Amino acid sequence: MTGTSLEPLFAELFASYGDLECTSREDGRTVITGPYALDASYDGIRLAEDFDLQLTIPANYPKSLSRARELSGIIAPSYEHLFVGGDLCLGVQGELLIAQLKDPSLVRLYDGPIRSYLYSYLFHERYGRYPFGDRAHGTKGILQFYSEFFGETDPIRTWRLLMSTCTEEYRGHLPCPCGSGIAGRKCHGDAVLRLKRSGAISGAKDDLKETLREFSRARAESEKRRLAFKEAGIDLNVPDPIDVFFRQLLA
Repeated sequence: MTGTSLEPLFAELFASYGDLECTSREDGRTVITGPYALDASYDGIRLAEDFDLQLTIPANYPKSLSRARELSGIIAPSYEHLFVGGDLCLGVQGELLIAQLKDPSLVRLYDGPIRSYLYSYLFHERYGRYPFGDRAHGTKGILQFYSEFFGETDPIRTWRLLMSTCTEEYRGHLPCPCGSGIAGRKCHGDAVLRLKRSGAISGAKDDLKETLREFSRARAESEKRRLAFKEAGIDLNVPDPIDVFFRQLLA
């Protein structure tokens, strides 16, 4: 089925969720499919639904995240917490990977992020809001997590710290990448090193790429609107907010 180091994780999962099927692929991934009976309560509100799920576990688990997909057609394709390919967006990639490296249990994954995701979906469909104060989707949710991780309230500084951590070597005597002008070791250095040494830098890099994709889409849309005004004979002789934002971001 897989390497011996993962066998106890599968045994634990099958003991808790007995109706699962397991398939090994030539590339080393393992695919687990089967029913997931959700029955959960939050703040006195009980929700239940029978889902069919597929979990694809990478060959290098737990160093990389598994991908979960709902097969029963209950979750609407337009739901905001879905990746483009249909995988469930269970949370910020770096946050999930840090938790997974601390506890790689697949039961923890099913009982934690997956259960919370499915309950949140049903709750949102019924009440039009999220039950747990869930993180926002996309860049906003990513920056929420890293703001907490770095202990930084300013989103632009948070993004600079994420960019530097993912792409640069840490040098504590140099000015902190947040832009404070203080040496890194006296500013956010401890948090930067903690992320670099966590083993979850691949997840952080995925989060960084997602923010860059979202920023690029926003910039393209802004340019499209500006060109539309120009073609109509209207010259917006003011700085574009997106351009101003990028200058602040990359300063």
